[in-house]
Amino acid sequence: MQMIILCELVVLNAILVISVNGFLDYKIMEGYFEAKYIKYAAIVGCFNRRVSNINQVIIPDSFKPNYKHMGLILDGDCDMAEDFLLQCGRYKYFDVRHHWLILSSTKKVLNIFKNVGMYINSNIQVVYPGRNGKGGIKHYTIDEVYNPSSDRGGTLKHYNIGFYNENNGYNTKDEYKYWIRRNMTGVTLKTMIVVGALERMTVDYGSSPLFVRADRAKVIDYGRRIWSLR
Repeated sequence: MQMIILCELVVLNAILVISVNGFLDYKIMEGYFEAKYIKYAAIVGCFNRRVSNINQVIIPDSFKPNYKHMGLILDGDCDMAEDFLLQCGRYKYFDVRHHWLILSSTKKVLNIFKNVGMYINSNIQVVYPGRNGKGGIKHYTIDEVYNPSSDRGGTLKHYNIGFYNENNGYNTKDEYKYWIRRNMTGVTLKTMIVVGALERMTVDYGSSPLFVRADRAKVIDYGRRIWSLR
């Protein structure tokens, strides 16, 4: 069995990956770091170490949200990659602060996200081999993966955002992701009028703005739609 191992990189001036059994390409990672302006990251992969009785994947404390935007690189070909992603979903590590890059030798890697807890604001890019270009140049496809709301009836979705090859580097479309992901069909959201429910996270949005008391109506000029993305 392959072991999931963490390699933290505080300053990304150089990337060194040694003895990898799975699929990690340092040039793709370097291109991703530059495209995302990432200065702090961690690489998780399966290395040549024999271990026994691995019952669970340990999620490092360094993954916990803070003021920094963190890059997380995962070798999607590792045996325990799916278990690792499931645990990260429970810890809410698929959000706006965690920028994920999953590398794999096959498009089938998209299937490991089926039961992973994630939401509409997730930052997950998956890279896998595409058709080679002229002269046999290796060409990789870049997809984004998300779920409108995994615990509210949402379904896993992915779409192409770019490509990578040695000649052109890491290329992705500069598009507003929330516009692309605006279709929330099938998602059931909870709401109520009671003040404080949003703070306690017992509902997804508040309905209080829909009801206006007569004594307050005379001082209201207009309203607009707002929402908070978790």
